[in-house]
Amino acid sequence: MPWESYESLKVLGRQMAENQKMFVLNNVMRTREMMRYGTPGLKKVFQTIPFLLQVNRSSSPGFVRHGEAFGIYGFERSGFATQYRRAHPEKNLKEILAPNPCILSLLLIGSAGSVGHTQASDLDYWVLVDREDLKGDRWNVLQEKLDVLTQWSAELHRTEVHFFLMDINELRRNQLGDIDEESSGDVMPRLLKEEFYRTLVHAAGKIPLWWVAPLGLNQEDYEHLGRRVEHIELTTLHGGDFLDMGYPESPEPGEYLGAAMWQAYKALRDPFKAVLKMMLIQEQVAAGFKAPLLCDQVKNAVINASPGQFPIDPYLMTINRVLAFADRELDLVRLSAWFKMRTIMDPEHPERDPKADLLRDLGRKWGWNEDRIGDLFNYANWPERRKLDLGAQIKDFLLEIYSGIAGSIRTQYPDQASWHGESLTRLNAQILAQYGQDAMRVENLPSDFLRRHLPDELVIVHVEGVWRLVGPASGESDFIYEAKTVGRIASWLVHNRIWRRDLKLHVRPGGKTVKQSAVSGLAAFLADTFPPQHLIKAVEGDFLPTPKGNAVLAVNMETAAENLRLLTAELIYRTTLGELHHQVLPLTGNTEAEKFVALAAHIAEKGISDPTKIRVYAPPGVLGDEVADNLRAALRNYRTVASARKTASRSKTRLDTD
Repeated sequence: MPWESYESLKVLGRQMAENQKMFVLNNVMRTREMMRYGTPGLKKVFQTIPFLLQVNRSSSPGFVRHGEAFGIYGFERSGFATQYRRAHPEKNLKEILAPNPCILSLLLIGSAGSVGHTQASDLDYWVLVDREDLKGDRWNVLQEKLDVLTQWSAELHRTEVHFFLMDINELRRNQLGDIDEESSGDVMPRLLKEEFYRTLVHAAGKIPLWWVAPLGLNQEDYEHLGRRVEHIELTTLHGGDFLDMGYPESPEPGEYLGAAMWQAYKALRDPFKAVLKMMLIQEQVAAGFKAPLLCDQVKNAVINASPGQFPIDPYLMTINRVLAFADRELDLVRLSAWFKMRTIMDPEHPERDPKADLLRDLGRKWGWNEDRIGDLFNYANWPERRKLDLGAQIKDFLLEIYSGIAGSIRTQYPDQASWHGESLTRLNAQILAQYGQDAMRVENLPSDFLRRHLPDELVIVHVEGVWRLVGPASGESDFIYEAKTVGRIASWLVHNRIWRRDLKLHVRPGGKTVKQSAVSGLAAFLADTFPPQHLIKAVEGDFLPTPKGNAVLAVNMETAAENLRLLTAELIYRTTLGELHHQVLPLTGNTEAEKFVALAAHIAEKGISDPTKIRVYAPPGVLGDEVADNLRAALRNYRTVASARKTASRSKTRLDTD
């Protein structure tokens, strides 16, 4: 084994010290980039979080009354400690030293400090601890502290922060936790670790050992170094300052399939990023899973960089590698890279942002003329149909890539291409829900990117037999969404989290009897019944789209308020896959009682066996309220379709006499 002798350890130490210098220099430069482009809230959060994790004061955010779990290894030597001394020269640094720090290392993962970081980006912190050292309830206390700081960041600084509390021993073994809305740990642990090493920004605590280890180490030599590192002592290097987080192993084909599923699912939030990551997976499939890991290429670039090359940007290296591989739909891939980077800028004044120069240079390199580059900067003013068409193209492209990846792995590695395991089954169910065709399912916007760019004022207009949702200054042909009923429009607004109580929503009925108050009232009613949810966590049962929870029956939405008859009914409900379903129910029968029987039968066919879970909505007004009250009473009386049919032959409702 290497590095057994004292002299060999000294040589190794000098090499590690040089690597550490290059890593720290790049880390500082990337931190400056993050501060340069970040929102005021993000800057405040980034500068404050390490200090708040270092202390537990009743006067500071993140205070936890019971138990003690705080402090970061070596905080007194960090830039944040220097910042504290400058801000409080009258205070002694000993006041904020933790006697028993529990956090070994605090690091950011993702786009922070890169060209991929935008004003819409969040901060994802990995908080590394040794769980064996957190005696008693300290793990839970620290998690509570992190939860409080997440809330503080969102409420006071409008910055989305996620903390991933991780045991260093589990991280070394690639046990990265269960899947949820923000983490894919148990689906693609090795790929997640590769991304971690490639993109991390060191905030405080111990430095990852892998980053200072000699280039080109295999796993055996790296693990040997991990056992010997604390024996290295030089003037410029202390072995205890490094943390072995495990070797970045090459993933198996089955893990790449899981990663493709994860990206297909996450595309709803950021389709442009999903395209870039999906293309990296496709490259590995095409290369027989022998292509080099990106983290190795990024590390090599940092260690061998000349002073003028910093910062080495992992996101830009990712984009360049993807574009070097892409041989079809190249323009869509380039557009994905562009729109992943461009949202940081004020669209009205792109010339004021240094990143605009990079984007212009990339556009020219790709053969785009100045008119097209200017048009892309002007995305905010594109017609709505054009924005949606681009979103649909990206979605179709992602589905095509995913299908190709899944097909190749199933064919070449059938033993690894299974959906066994709860996480993969949940992902598969969500992909089927997201990309499948079902007329009852309320459609998703192609991405959150589009939702963030929608106007603050919307108009529902009736034209040519359909209802269309348009912007206040848009023509009827430049519609955002169209449907046959206003109930479907309201459902779509709520499902895509566009509806809010301060949304300026107008109705131009075009001769139809529909009031703005009725549509706004239904949207508010639906929002109360179907609050936002985490889609992955929403998947339940046998992973089939069966009704879940309360349902809404919207009646007489396009009927004059003075009408007491039941003329239209629309059923809206959530499924066990997290979908929102909408269906116009047929009303058959000559009497109101017979109509109620028909409704009860259709509702029972949907699997909604308890009529008391149905919330009825009718347009506001005395008569509308009476229709709703009668319908509620009728549904309570019809516990099953069978009993409803028995009752229908011998009874009428009071509405039949009006």
